[in-house]
Amino acid sequence: MTKPATVAGNTSATTAAAAAAAAAAEASQAVDTRDKDVDGDGDGDGDFTALKLTNQIRQHDSELNETSTESKTLRQQIVALKASRDEAIAENGRLMDKLTDAQVEARTLQKKLRESELKVANMNEQLHNYVQEVKKAEDLLMQKVSLVI
Repeated sequence: MTKPATVAGNTSATTAAAAAAAAAAEASQAVDTRDKDVDGDGDGDGDFTALKLTNQIRQHDSELNETSTESKTLRQQIVALKASRDEAIAENGRLMDKLTDAQVEARTLQKKLRESELKVANMNEQLHNYVQEVKKAEDLLMQKVSLVI
């Protein structure tokens, strides 16, 4: 069994209980003040609280409208960005095709250049051979002329 509380313990418990009761009474008064008839119309319907709630509702409605507007704007931006992305993808495809065509043309031109360089080298060799043949012919003619004289 438990021993009965001492007088000092009872005093402490009583003081704590009194303090809790006082705090509850203050909280109750605060609630009561909010619910009193502030506008004097005698109905005691808590006009202050209703006004406060109305203001909160307006504020929330305003925030909701802002959020809705922002959401709509963001959705429009998403649509615009998707269209831009699609255009960029299409343009990229066209540019890739042009690049491929340009690379094919560059390879073709390089091949033609090599062929032309080979032709030039061949013609230079033919020219060199022709010049040597002409020199030989001139030398033979000069020898014949010197023998005839």
